[in-house]
Amino acid sequence: MVTESFELRIRVMGLCLFRPAVSDNEKRCMEVLMVKPKHHEKHVARVWYDKAYESSSPTQLSGSKNRKDLPGKIDWSALKVMGGSVKKFGSELPDLSDVIGDESANPVPGSNVNTVLQLPPGEADFELSGPDWEWEGTQYRLANVVIWIVNVNEESLPGKGDLPTLHPVAEKMELFMSNVIEAHSTYPPPEGTEPKKNTPMPHFDALYELYERYKGERRSPIYQPRSMSTTYSCLPSQGK
Repeated sequence: MVTESFELRIRVMGLCLFRPAVSDNEKRCMEVLMVKPKHHEKHVARVWYDKAYESSSPTQLSGSKNRKDLPGKIDWSALKVMGGSVKKFGSELPDLSDVIGDESANPVPGSNVNTVLQLPPGEADFELSGPDWEWEGTQYRLANVVIWIVNVNEESLPGKGDLPTLHPVAEKMELFMSNVIEAHSTYPPPEGTEPKKNTPMPHFDALYELYERYKGERRSPIYQPRSMSTTYSCLPSQGK
């Protein structure tokens, strides 16, 4: 039996910036810019999903994953969806707008990104990292994974680049995407090495490369642990 709607859950981790935007299809979308840093170790943008999704009418999950490199752009903003919204997050992600100001607020994706991901309206959930970070003078418990949840009113998820058309199982589909260094680009993701106290978040300064007009100080969240924990090498952020 063909599913006419399904719940899509996209889990995203690594060096990326979430922002409300307007897609090439002139649709309101949540845009995710997966950054290609110029001055750090190479990051790779990839997706993992259950192999059963590639079948035209899957009945159960296979239990094994396929991995694909993400193309330069994925625009799913025109998907027919039920409900959802597009808005900035709360304190779960550091907000570069706190630093760069309105005059430099628009990022310019180009050679500085691995992938531009444009998602239709949905709802966000978060997997919070254990350690605490200080951002602009305030202590935060930040997310290391953002989960974008969309109720899709279609039979399948269109293919993009090497990513084939995918079909839900039992009216559900889950994708895992990451933009991290090669050593951490696995599924499930590895535990990271705990940063040293009072050190900046790894690779965070590369996010400023999205804002060509900003020439000011590249401030980063500072690691201020209250208990021993682990985190991944770099965490998501948000901006305008």
